[in-house]
Amino acid sequence: MTFVARVCLLLFVTLLAACADDTETWPPMRADLGLLTTSSEGRAATFLPDGREALRVGSGPAGLAPDSTYRVVATYRTENGAAVITGVSTVMVAVPHAYKEEKTDPLDVSSVWLGGGFLNLRLIVKTRLEGAQYFGFIDRGLVSWPDGRTTASVQLYHDQSGDPVSFSRTAYLSMPLSAFDGVLTLGDTIRLRVNTFGEGEKTWTLVR
Repeated sequence: MTFVARVCLLLFVTLLAACADDTETWPPMRADLGLLTTSSEGRAATFLPDGREALRVGSGPAGLAPDSTYRVVATYRTENGAAVITGVSTVMVAVPHAYKEEKTDPLDVSSVWLGGGFLNLRLIVKTRLEGAQYFGFIDRGLVSWPDGRTTASVQLYHDQSGDPVSFSRTAYLSMPLSAFDGVLTLGDTIRLRVNTFGEGEKTWTLVR
């Protein structure tokens, strides 16, 4: 199984419909972060929302890499136990490592949390859509504490790369916790630092 990691700003494809009957009730829609797996034909086959049970995809995107797994934000409803996906955006997945040239251009962070086996960030990126921006995690090493706990420190890598700072777009970024297998155990912590517009460098500490 191939894990496909891509980056894009969150642009939902929305399905609009007109109701002939004002009293008609539509199934509730959800927007969840999760893992989308594909069939050998490159069609969406299953969707596993973070913290929930996997769903068979009754209707969803096609033309994807076959036998692959994508980290996505999906907009969907459930019909007869299957997911009907009406919008999907791929999410970048990056593991922490050293960079030859470090970039920590500022952005804003809406939220940070652990879920689905990942450290997840919801970012507010300033852009004019005049070129790609680049994201990742800089490995800042480990700290061992006297009580036996360990902290892994990472910093957000962000290269604005010439894209003018203009209007805001939402982007998601995930780091697999498996990057720390054999290093961190239950109760250990991950310390994340991010350079922001409003408050300079901010720090989050999350407990595994």
